[in-house]
Amino acid sequence: MLIIELLLGLCIGCLIGIFTGITPGVHINLVSVIILSLSPWLLQHVSPLTLALVIVGMTIVHTFLDSIPATFLGAPDSDEILSVLPGHKLLLDGKGYEAVTRTVIGTLAAAIVMIALTPVLIFGVNVLYPLVKEKMSIILLVLCCFFIWKEPRSKLWALLVFSLAGVLGIVTLTFGLKDPLFPLFSGLFGTAGLLLSINDKVNVPEQKISFPTIEKNQGFNAITSAVISGSVCSMLPGLGPSQAAMIGAQFTKAMTSETFLILNSALNMVNMMMSFITLYAIDKGRNGAIVVVGQIIGDLGKRELLILLAAVLIALGIGTWLTLNLTKIFAKLMTKINYKKLCIGIIVFVTSLVIFMTSWQGLLIYLTATSLGLLPPLKNVGRSHMMGCLLVPIILFLML
Repeated sequence: MLIIELLLGLCIGCLIGIFTGITPGVHINLVSVIILSLSPWLLQHVSPLTLALVIVGMTIVHTFLDSIPATFLGAPDSDEILSVLPGHKLLLDGKGYEAVTRTVIGTLAAAIVMIALTPVLIFGVNVLYPLVKEKMSIILLVLCCFFIWKEPRSKLWALLVFSLAGVLGIVTLTFGLKDPLFPLFSGLFGTAGLLLSINDKVNVPEQKISFPTIEKNQGFNAITSAVISGSVCSMLPGLGPSQAAMIGAQFTKAMTSETFLILNSALNMVNMMMSFITLYAIDKGRNGAIVVVGQIIGDLGKRELLILLAAVLIALGIGTWLTLNLTKIFAKLMTKINYKKLCIGIIVFVTSLVIFMTSWQGLLIYLTATSLGLLPPLKNVGRSHMMGCLLVPIILFLML
């Protein structure tokens, strides 16, 4: 009976993941917190492990599906910000399905590699984390300088965007909001991009349903870079897949925009899988949803970890099937929908969520973040510099 209950919980989580994955502005961390708040009542009817599998199923399916709005709508999750431009380029060439397929390949391959390497990674985290912890602030500061220095266009504007985002991050995190990152990320990485799409008057051409041709060396290098850079960055607070992608790209020769989609999607899954590993090894989840899993289960032992990894394997198959089939539907609908009206509708929806969840204080942060989010594309610098909104507060917290 327990197995049936666990499978049912996983399936319910996968269904929730469909909603969070294709709906801009609805993040898995938000849903996880809602589940946690309801857990005293829910745990009267199901086991903690079943409730944890609801979140695991949602998380894995969401990681697959959020590439669809990132590609077709330009409304990415914060982890998908670097994939928007390559994805949009393929979309405007009629290859939106191919773009999403590349992200599926990266996500699936990275998950399988991470599960196979779990024992090695647990050992590595136990050995390296105590060493990294002592010099955390210095390492983060050096990496921030590296990201700005590697900006190929205007390092001055990159520094300015990073600094402004840092100030906004400090203000946001001290504003007393219950969920401060929601209006912050929605503005910086979501609404700003949608406004630019409206201004550019994007016309989406008819989409071709075709599978990409990927050279073995490029795919292998992208996955390898993702596993290495993502695993290392997972031990550093404030560094997500976007920053790991910038590091990983340095070690991947002849990186094309199409290959970058594989790298970035693989990093999203590496970040997710490392959350399980760090939660088990050092009791620190790197992802908000996985932190909630730890709070529900309590002590994450070897048995619980094996069950979670088995659930991930099942969810991988479900997520792959759902993404490839739902993308076909999106590809057909995009040519029949008024893209401008669709973007306006999404902006209204996300803005309404911000007001409902965070009141006028969150709306103020959201509008400010949206204004700042317009700056990088207008000045032709990387959007990833806006992650200063987290990195600057973290560095200051570690130093002071």
